Amino acid sequence: MENKKYLSKISYRSEEWYKSLVDSCRADIVEGFFAAQMELIRSKWMLGDRIVQSEARLNVKFKKDKYYSTRGENVVEYLAKDIGKISTRELRRCIQFRLKYPEFVMHDQFIELNFDKYFLKDGKNISWYKICNKYLPAPKEDKKQKPLPEGKFDVIYADPPWQYSNSGITGAANNHYPTMETEEICKLKVPSAENAVLFLWVTNPFLKEGIQVCESWGFEYKTNMVWIKERAGQGFYVKGQHELLFIAVKGNFRPDDSLYIRSVVSEAKKEHSQKPEVFYEIIEKMYPNGKYLELFARNKRNKWQPWGNEI
Repeated sequence: MENKKYLSKISYRSEEWYKSLVDSCRADIVEGFFAAQMELIRSKWMLGDRIVQSEARLNVKFKKDKYYSTRGENVVEYLAKDIGKISTRELRRCIQFRLKYPEFVMHDQFIELNFDKYFLKDGKNISWYKICNKYLPAPKEDKKQKPLPEGKFDVIYADPPWQYSNSGITGAANNHYPTMETEEICKLKVPSAENAVLFLWVTNPFLKEGIQVCESWGFEYKTNMVWIKERAGQGFYVKGQHELLFIAVKGNFRPDDSLYIRSVVSEAKKEHSQKPEVFYEIIEKMYPNGKYLELFARNKRNKWQPWGNEI
């Protein structure tokens, strides 16, 4: 309230020169964002071009969704792993972008002209996220979903690929892996035992959806753990520096009451969406004899049954 009273006393806020200053500053921000997006999009095209130009040596003909050599090797998957800091999906997008717009970057003078030529409708709001999801076809690999494992599991660990609407954010999840709508996640027939526990990662914008997923899978929300990251990330209101791990139960499946498990864990942030190893250790300590299932897994771990498109 004090801030509002203070601002109301500033007379020049209603003067034309001040309004012009505000408009100019806003325009500078938009231009800065657009320039950054142009450079990012240019770098994605250049990366795709470098790989396409090497297709003869890689013994593969990049076309549509075919990224395999004559020996049956998934060339893009190997490249992504060896390059590091980029997912197979993202690398495929770069190649798709280069194939669909082969003349997008001929020389620097053409870049802005080609933005107008191909993406005029989006104007200054264009982003790499929009190009991927509006102008490029979804890779066929993303549409395939492996069948869930057979049997019943009493310890479920899940990190769903929540689908955001943050099209203006270059680090959006959709740039790194295929996302799913909440309804799709809810429809999964999770093979859980009559008495089981669910550890579900939920980001701050999806608290309501997290409860919805728990209930759809047959679990009742009980409490949560908090992962505190050493650095803040992105966010529209505040810069997020924590994620929640929901703990939900089906039937009766409490851990040993004598255990002293703290609800807050401070660990450094790793690659996009990658969770710290310590959470596996905590879960295994709480349920040492559990039959473990990890949904949306990206890595294999001893004693765990992994499920996901990245395994």
